[in-house]
Amino acid sequence: MTPAPATISADDDVFVPKLVKVRADTDITFTNNGHRLHDVIPVDGGGFRINTDELRPRASKTVRITKPGTYRYFCSIHGTANSGMRGTIVVVR
Repeated sequence: MTPAPATISADDDVFVPKLVKVRADTDITFTNNGHRLHDVIPVDGGGFRINTDELRPRASKTVRITKPGTYRYFCSIHGTANSGMRGTIVVVR
């Protein structure tokens, strides 16, 4: 289990790490360490969403997921729900 808070880096064309496990109510910070715009789109429409204006190069955005579950996400600029720049957050109690 990843200790709180968790950090996910949006590098150019990849999220690092691709899988993060956290407890419910953990702060998860997405940081754009690349040179391109990124967004974070939930695959199943729930949990959270980060738009490109919030995740410009060198910017960070923190989200908190309160409900346990598996949250898949992707960058719509550099991938789709099934390929390219994508990742998963597993939230447990």
